[in-house]
Amino acid sequence: MLRLPSITILFFCSLTTAVTAQVDTSRADYALLYDGTYIPGKRIGIGRAGFGTPLLVSVDDRRIPARTVRGVHSESHYYANIGHLALSGNPKFIRRAFHGPLDLYEREVINMYMAAPLFFAYPSKLRYYSKGGGPVKQMTRRRLMKDLVDNPKSMQQLRVGRTLTLIGVGMLVGGVSAIIVGNGKFDDTQLDATMPISIPIGSISATLCLVPFLIAPSRSRKAVRTYTGRRL
Repeated sequence: MLRLPSITILFFCSLTTAVTAQVDTSRADYALLYDGTYIPGKRIGIGRAGFGTPLLVSVDDRRIPARTVRGVHSESHYYANIGHLALSGNPKFIRRAFHGPLDLYEREVINMYMAAPLFFAYPSKLRYYSKGGGPVKQMTRRRLMKDLVDNPKSMQQLRVGRTLTLIGVGMLVGGVSAIIVGNGKFDDTQLDATMPISIPIGSISATLCLVPFLIAPSRSRKAVRTYTGRRL
């Protein structure tokens, strides 16, 4: 059974009844705009007025263009707008899964068909983070090496990951170069021609380069786990 995300996705249409989250009035639910404006409310939702129309955030009876909203807090969950990370700039919201030294976010995919929202959520894939209330960033080793510099153990894991990546690049470049050189010396038109040893060695090297490439990302995950105490 799929677990429904806590935030309610609304389809605002004049021909349909708006669906909104019934939020406990004792909870601090709100929308936070990019200009710092804080808008509290009892019913928070995200949706569209119709197919192809801009995404909106609803706070009770108020409708706010989603592109102006930095984040939404609804039913004990915070959702950040990562539209600034997309080439299109279109607003897109992801749920914060962990709040701590690093805020970790998991991506949620939301599809809508007519007036009925259909929810499809990825399993806990933490692909985004923010630090100290700053902007949400996509999790890459380069960014983590800047933001986790205050934790030596995390930095050690990131350096190991960088070294593994460099090893993989070296193996790939060396393997491909050996294959090219070998092919230049190999004349397959002669019946007694012998394949240069550089070709199979280069092929093996180019294939085995996948090993460090596959291991390197795990070092970034270990660095974040060391920093936050949360397993990715």
